[in-house]
Amino acid sequence: LFSLIIISSGLIIYGFNNSQNKIVYMLNQLQQYTEAENWIGVEKTAEEILSLKPSDNSNNTYVLWNLIRSKALTGKYNDAVEYAKQLIKISPKDGHYMLGLLYFDMKQYKLSKEELLEAKRLKAEYTNIDELIDEIDRVSKTKN
Repeated sequence: LFSLIIISSGLIIYGFNNSQNKIVYMLNQLQQYTEAENWIGVEKTAEEILSLKPSDNSNNTYVLWNLIRSKALTGKYNDAVEYAKQLIKISPKDGHYMLGLLYFDMKQYKLSKEELLEAKRLKAEYTNIDELIDEIDRVSKTKN
């Protein structure tokens, strides 16, 4: 009976300390911070999740998406671009779309259009891609 209690306790402790369980808890935190628009909390939590190296690509996509968004909204565009490039490796259509948005916000319209066209080619399901490309074309015409 005593050894059964020790084994059970060990499994419970392992369960709470298992990195996948930590990730699930932290994903919930990330969602709460995102909904509250607490970008400092989003950045800290997202970076901590990524440091645990989650194996699920959909979790990585979600974490990177929110991290990129928080970096951009706090004016840290260079960091956001680097994370978007990481996103391209695991979800190309999402990464190219996000990179296109970042470049658009940074007024780097040529790069933005290239990324948005790549996202469209990859069949990214964002309804505003054509609208953004049209806006880039309008801005480019007025500059010339």
